[in-house]
Amino acid sequence: RAFQVFDIVAILTRGGPGTSSHVLMYTIYTEGFQYFNISYASALTVIFLLILMAFTILHVRLSDKRVHY
Repeated sequence: RAFQVFDIVAILTRGGPGTSSHVLMYTIYTEGFQYFNISYASALTVIFLLILMAFTILHVRLSDKRVHY
C-alpha cells in the first residue's frame, strides 16, 4: 500500500510544503510531465519496478507454501 499513495499526495498536498510529502511515484510524475525530463523519469520507473520485483520475490519465497487439508 505504501507504493499507492500517488493520488493522495497529488490531490491534497501536491508534494508540498516544499518537498516534504514527495513520494517516488509523485517524483516520477513531476519529472516526466512537469519538467519534461523523460529520461530521468524513465530511469526512476525502472528502479521502482526493480524494487517492487525484489519485494514480490521476497514475499513469495517467505510465504507459507504448504497445503493444509
